[in-house]
Amino acid sequence: MLIIGASGLTGSFVLKHALEDQRISEVIIWVRKPLGISHLKLKEAVVNFLDFDSNEANFPLVDSVCCCIGTTLKKAGSKKVFHDTDVLIPQKIAEIAHKKGVKTFVLQSSIGANSNSNNFYLKCKGEVEHNISELNFNSFIILQPSLLLGKRKEKRFSEKIAMYLMGALNGLFIGPLKNYKAISAERVAKAMLFAAINSMSNKQTCAFPEIESMAKKF
Repeated sequence: MLIIGASGLTGSFVLKHALEDQRISEVIIWVRKPLGISHLKLKEAVVNFLDFDSNEANFPLVDSVCCCIGTTLKKAGSKKVFHDTDVLIPQKIAEIAHKKGVKTFVLQSSIGANSNSNNFYLKCKGEVEHNISELNFNSFIILQPSLLLGKRKEKRFSEKIAMYLMGALNGLFIGPLKNYKAISAERVAKAMLFAAINSMSNKQTCAFPEIESMAKKF
């Protein structure tokens, strides 16, 4: 298994549970800088994600890829850097993975993703979903969580307020609104691993109810 974005909120949980799970024999992570984690079945490679030729030449032999790389527009500093991180990098990794025979690709996206959206963030998420789906993986699972709950390394004051409010109001999200319930990043991570291990067929897009169901099964 290859994990992209292992240093992030969701990715750190994907890595933690993948290392603990006996069904997964080897865990490979591609990172921009070393995470300082040592484990018998962990292989870490420091890569330049935009060096696509090198990444293709050094792509590992794996059955599945869990991709949860992402940033914020504020952290990226520009729309171009954001697009590179959230669209171009996942798309190119998916293209290489498909060429190398990877059967399962699991992508963390966002509820509301739509390539025709007027919202830049949602437009980017929809674009990368569409582009990867065109590759026709045996199994392409898209997870579309709403607000992610969990302790981040960087401080995001506005997000903390939103997390508090949505966590308190989650019970009111019923019917069609249930897809917009806040969810812990750890639950999303478990759902990603369930999808990767069980090789779910064809393309599936999963929102809150499906993510919760997969997390429970993991």
